[in-house]
Amino acid sequence: DDPENAEAITLLSDIAGSIDPASSAAAISALQQAIYANPKNVSLIDTLARLQGRVGHFDEAVALLKAGIATLASGEARAASTLAVSLSDLYLKKDRYADTAAALENALTLRSIPAAGPIKEEDREFVQYVFEKLIHAGKLANKPEAVKAYIERARKLLGKEDTFADTQLAMFLWKQGSMREALSLIRALRVGRPNDISLLRLEATLLVDTGQADTAVELIRKSKRPRPTAEKTGGGEAVVVSPADEFSDLLFISNLYTRAKRGRDAIETANQALSLASGTERRQIAKTTLATALQTNGDPAAAERVLREVLHEVPGNPMALNNLGFF
Repeated sequence: DDPENAEAITLLSDIAGSIDPASSAAAISALQQAIYANPKNVSLIDTLARLQGRVGHFDEAVALLKAGIATLASGEARAASTLAVSLSDLYLKKDRYADTAAALENALTLRSIPAAGPIKEEDREFVQYVFEKLIHAGKLANKPEAVKAYIERARKLLGKEDTFADTQLAMFLWKQGSMREALSLIRALRVGRPNDISLLRLEATLLVDTGQADTAVELIRKSKRPRPTAEKTGGGEAVVVSPADEFSDLLFISNLYTRAKRGRDAIETANQALSLASGTERRQIAKTTLATALQTNGDPAAAERVLREVLHEVPGNPMALNNLGFF
């Protein structure tokens, strides 16, 4: 009755993400009615397409997104580009990599992204998002030359100061088995960005994969980060905000030890993180990390016990459920 009702749209989106196929007809009908009343509502179109794709109505989902793109292309091209990305996701789930790439290229075209740059600053995040998907599709299609071409296009569009292309190249080299080359590239990037936590942790992970676990751990322990900053809340209280802290470092180090198959060290570090954990959420994360360390150390019974403790506290904890099923 009210197609602009944001709360109703959010509820429909939640339903679309969890409803079982046998009960989907009512949700599909409700969404179709809402779109009929508001045919340019991108959220509704995307939600219905995702639901249709999930319950096996692939052709209907594709037709819906294509119609939405055509409707929005002339006057609301940015919205149309968002639907083009959603269309690429549908194709990717069907392993239709050429169609995936075509939909993503169309998304760039709809946004009027130039072939070689420069781009508007407001489009930077979108360009990174689309090229990450293009690179991922290229990897799945086993087309390494296409992946390299996408990375170079991204470099031209985003500029030399943006680390996206080099980071993507390093991860590609890593997965291709050229780990030392990837490590050298990340180290070169970190010279200009010594406080970039994502690059720091990527270097540490690469060190583990090249047999240098102790060096990786030392790198994290000795890392220098920007000093925490204080932000004012609505009530005027100052809240300390830090990009990383000792707790998250210990969790990451435990995962590094797990990756290196050093279970005892992983357990010890996870327990250190657990001792620092404040609040239920952090304790659950630490326990889940501990369970992984226990599993790596050859103690599945203890790993199961810890995960069931987490699930006793929060029965729907997705990470604990996933890990328990996997173990």
